[in-house]
Amino acid sequence: MGNYASNVEITYSIEASVTVDGIFKHVIRKSQQIKFCPVVNLQPHLKPLMRRQEVTFPSRCKDEGMGSVSTTAAYQVSVELSRGEEIVLGRSLPVTVDITKVDPTSEDIVLNDYQAMLIEETVSRVGVKPQAQRVFRILRTVSNLNTATGLADKPLGTTINLSSNSWGEHALPGTITPTFEMRNIAHSHRLEVRLGFKGGSKKAQTRIVEVQFPVKVVASASSDS
Repeated sequence: MGNYASNVEITYSIEASVTVDGIFKHVIRKSQQIKFCPVVNLQPHLKPLMRRQEVTFPSRCKDEGMGSVSTTAAYQVSVELSRGEEIVLGRSLPVTVDITKVDPTSEDIVLNDYQAMLIEETVSRVGVKPQAQRVFRILRTVSNLNTATGLADKPLGTTINLSSNSWGEHALPGTITPTFEMRNIAHSHRLEVRLGFKGGSKKAQTRIVEVQFPVKVVASASSDS
């Protein structure tokens, strides 16, 4: 358990000893390093975590007196973790995206890029000064999705939902070390979700939504890992 390149490492092993009787009595010892991952009972009905950002694009709308005038197309993007801070090894990330139309516009907003990244941090309190090491792990990255939301002809205030069907299911690898804290070592995680949207005239404008969640990586007895 842990990163071999870090200053602190936790390892687990099984050791067996066999005593051989005879004229030359001796003991045979063998040791095998193993992966040990404690499991937990998943908590039901956890409160979801949500992050919101507003996305705006330059736009044009028709005015009876002035013809076509410049305006702004605005949308509220909400990224949610449905199981709160808990994400489970071997299971899909419970990420959903809601987009709400907050300005009148006849133009659509398109999801073009998706990336999920896990940031692992190990802090060791050995010696006078604590030492920290971070590992950045890309879980999923896809481009050119070209997923239209269909909000162009929808009333103001309409919300649509984008699920993992838009960017593909991806399970949390079972090789990741779960979140833990001991007397001198703490291993924590953050999940970063990065979305790229296109909008404006001819969908030539790009806007990036980037949010982070503090998460606890856990293993469950019912996981598929």
